[in-house]
Amino acid sequence: MNRGKIPAHLIKKSTPIGRVGFMFLDEESIDYEFQKELGEYQCSLFIHSDHIGTLKDDIDTLLETTASEVRSNQQIFKSYPYEILHGGSVQKYFDIVGFKAEPGDMLLKAKTKAHFRDRKTGLLKPNPIKVLDPQGNIMKSVPYTLKGSRAKITYNLFPWSFGGKAGVRCSLHEVNFIELKEFVSEVNVEDASTPSQKVDTGEYGINK
Repeated sequence: MNRGKIPAHLIKKSTPIGRVGFMFLDEESIDYEFQKELGEYQCSLFIHSDHIGTLKDDIDTLLETTASEVRSNQQIFKSYPYEILHGGSVQKYFDIVGFKAEPGDMLLKAKTKAHFRDRKTGLLKPNPIKVLDPQGNIMKSVPYTLKGSRAKITYNLFPWSFGGKAGVRCSLHEVNFIELKEFVSEVNVEDASTPSQKVDTGEYGINK
């Protein structure tokens, strides 16, 4: 059956290479979000400002189109799956993740549910994502100590609207590590404000 042309935003694409800041990528990790019924995989990627153009344009265009279709007498609240860093946010994330990005860089926030509920049986079923090492092999465990490694994300975009709000979700499908390295904080140990324990990092794995 011909279902017509697939909308461009639903076609899976690959991001430019960036540096992994936050990740909850497997159920064995202590950082997996167990408190949510369906669970959630997350990966946030710091992408250099020189490489964000097409990705940012795709998201912005889709969000503007979605917002224009919302009927509201008030100004539409727009929710983006990314943040463009400035001096203050560069310092904020340096304090949280332990390494520095630059003003103008993008922090892309990708996520997907770790399970889905079968409509017929009501049972939860796994919704796995692929995580690949630099040789293309599937990684069964992804410890948080690999944050800061270089990677690409396979994603697609999902627009949504509710009430006076409109947004675009960046759906996570695959993480492909380009370079794996054990994380070493750039924060001076003596005056570090990086948490020594896991903290509540919010909806997208970041503090807002």
